[in-house]
Amino acid sequence: MLAPLSLLAAALIQAPSADDLLYGESEAVVQPVAGSDRIDVFLDPYPVPFCRLPGTGGRCPFDAGTTLESRRLRAVALDARGHTLREETVASRGLPAPVRVEARSLLVPVVAESPLSAEDLDCRLGKEPCRVVSVWGPDSPQAPEISVAVLVDVSVSMHADRSVLREDLVRLLDWLPGKATVSLSRFADDYAEVVPPTHDPAALRAGVDALGEGLATCLWSSLGQGLDAIAARPGLRVLVLITDGVESCRERSSSALPPDAAIGAVRRAAARLYVFRSGHFSQGRSIESLALESGGRVFGRGGFVGLEEALAALAEDLRHTYVADIAPGPEARDGERLHLTHRGGKRMQVPIYMPASAEQQELTVLANGDAQAREEAAARLADAPSRTALHGLVEAMEEDEGASLVESFGRAAASLLLHGEARDQEAALDACERAVRHKRTLSATLLAALRVYPRMAPPEGRARRAGVLTRAPEESSKKRQR
Repeated sequence: MLAPLSLLAAALIQAPSADDLLYGESEAVVQPVAGSDRIDVFLDPYPVPFCRLPGTGGRCPFDAGTTLESRRLRAVALDARGHTLREETVASRGLPAPVRVEARSLLVPVVAESPLSAEDLDCRLGKEPCRVVSVWGPDSPQAPEISVAVLVDVSVSMHADRSVLREDLVRLLDWLPGKATVSLSRFADDYAEVVPPTHDPAALRAGVDALGEGLATCLWSSLGQGLDAIAARPGLRVLVLITDGVESCRERSSSALPPDAAIGAVRRAAARLYVFRSGHFSQGRSIESLALESGGRVFGRGGFVGLEEALAALAEDLRHTYVADIAPGPEARDGERLHLTHRGGKRMQVPIYMPASAEQQELTVLANGDAQAREEAAARLADAPSRTALHGLVEAMEEDEGASLVESFGRAAASLLLHGEARDQEAALDACERAVRHKRTLSATLLAALRVYPRMAPPEGRARRAGVLTRAPEESSKKRQR
């Protein structure tokens, strides 16, 4: 992904007392900007840059002061002719919770014959033009990893000899690009992953033998769960659904899920859906259209006949998959449809929806990833705080009070409290109160921000709430001592 131009206030709290924050020496961290020759960094309104960096970015030290005042940092990326490519400004009061200005970027898979370059493509998001920054070929070092998840229906109508499935999945491993892994999951009354992402043929053979059998077909629910699971994996994501498509889950079952919720999961995962139809397919039209919309395909008519050809076509698609790095225009909105066309009229296979935003993807990882992935997603959400990110972080902290989640939540809440608008401040106080109600720890960073907040002359009600929250750890300690 194109690295954003970001300015972060580094850790500015040296040794905060119970009543104040100390600032002192700090630095601006500037990330690279593609195509830039240099990046000038300015402090406050001064017209002369205090730091000049190459286009690859770097670090610029500066004095953040020792009083609670806003400092403004501005970075300007210029090309070799001195033309401005991008300009970003952030204001910081010195709190060690970063306020990040981020240039959004989308990674979009494109299936096309070679050669293909950024200059070949026209781009539009909704009605707004966008720019194709670069295109990575299937064998490019920058090409992302590929996660192929195979989801097999094991309900009553699918109880059959699986020897064909076993051997075809092993063949798929040989056909796929080297960066690809295959996982195996099953569903009937419920969903379960049987084999995590692997390159091992023996693991897949054993996984097919361990699929088992079920009764009902909770198709939409399992599709949603499978996509949420794959959304937590890095790189390009592909889900292969093997089913006869007969939804038989009772409406009041805990495994039931409305089709529109599963459709939302496809878009949230930004995954390509390939469907192999095995027999009668009552849900055919809706699932087929969903697969085609995602940039995938639909195969099969009965049993496992044709499965080998379907998986070979999937592998061939992935061997011709380019990744386009797209920079949306300033007026682009999340959820707009992406239109990518070849200027020479060459046929391409492209998802027709806009992939999930970076924040949506991080929230999905936060909800579904393993411990390390969740911690990393939490840190990234704290780097770009929003009310939505804060809501996801406090929910995650209720599930797991790991130190890294507590710190990430604290940084996000502190940023919104001291740097946000009125709605952001309300959301930060609401989230802090929710954390305290669930007996969760507030980090030292967040407690320091809550002590400073009343000095910013907020409405009396919000100032009072902040004061109550700063006393919460002391009151909790007294209760434990009793």
